[in-house]
Amino acid sequence: MPDPSVQLASADGTGFNTYTLASFTGRNYAKTAEGQGWYNAMLDALYTLRNAWATTSSSSHSFTVGSKVFNIAAGGFGFAVGSPVRVAKSATEVMDGTVTAVDFPAQTMTIDVLSVTGSGSHASWSITQMNFVSTIVSTPVSIANGGTAATTAAGARTNFDLFRTYKVLSILSTPPGSPADQARHLVGDAPTGAYVGHENEIATFTTGVGWAFITAIEGESAYDVAVDRAYLYTDTELFTGGLWGDSKWRHSTPQITSDVLAIGTGVTTLVSSQLTPDMIIRAALDGGVGTINLPSPSGSGVLGSRILVLLSTTGTLTVQVTGATTINGSLTQVISTQYTTKEFFAAESGGGGKWYMR
Repeated sequence: MPDPSVQLASADGTGFNTYTLASFTGRNYAKTAEGQGWYNAMLDALYTLRNAWATTSSSSHSFTVGSKVFNIAAGGFGFAVGSPVRVAKSATEVMDGTVTAVDFPAQTMTIDVLSVTGSGSHASWSITQMNFVSTIVSTPVSIANGGTAATTAAGARTNFDLFRTYKVLSILSTPPGSPADQARHLVGDAPTGAYVGHENEIATFTTGVGWAFITAIEGESAYDVAVDRAYLYTDTELFTGGLWGDSKWRHSTPQITSDVLAIGTGVTTLVSSQLTPDMIIRAALDGGVGTINLPSPSGSGVLGSRILVLLSTTGTLTVQVTGATTINGSLTQVISTQYTTKEFFAAESGGGGKWYMR
């Protein structure tokens, strides 16, 4: 019967020791020389186990993807072909990949590097086994193959038609001085301080961390608890300032109270005193012709006004602005399809005001 043997990493890190049954027979059991006796075998065994999934390398490599051969110190016996590994210069400079070959007697390991975070060339590495999926892709995985077909969270939500509603405390352009943990606000149209560069975004404060920002996608909404109002996000910037506080958010649910004005054929001229933040005009023309004259957007109390115009019957309704000011670049807007609803905004533009239609 052949004498069984086992190879263990030397506890002093100098290489490997081979132990056989003879290493523990008779007086050999008590020997203390390197690679001999029960005592050294136990030290080597503990060292081997401790370093089974960790080793170091002095090979010179740069932070690039592809196959790389590393010399390795004694240890790393837990590594095998297919093992996911991280090769690190520091906590923030790393290369991740999988083992494609390992030769313990020659003390070499070949790693297929799949992703890198870092730059330059280095010759001092720590190599550890990781618990991540060994296949890393640099391009989005299609929905058919179980992915999101997107590179960002917002893109993934769009692809899956997952629209969020953000509950915000208020619309602010200036961060509050002492925000509570997890306080959330919709950033207004003139951001300052920590909000600079985050117009239209959702800001969330975390104690000890600071502000984090989320960009909404078209179709998502925000609920402002301060005014009990919902807003809908659009990628198209139609207006700035006014009641909305942000150029890409608009009211998604009008407050229908006494703000409904019923009109018929002929000319209806509105004055600023008639306007409300959420006015609704219902035009019943019964096949006839009607005209609405909106007040000048530069008039007192006009900016910030919003009017929903509904053509509830057949007929032709023309909407224009007193003083020949354009709406969406045209002097008149014509509504001629029954049950059509159009939304008109009086908003700031270049220091003045304009009417916009949506």
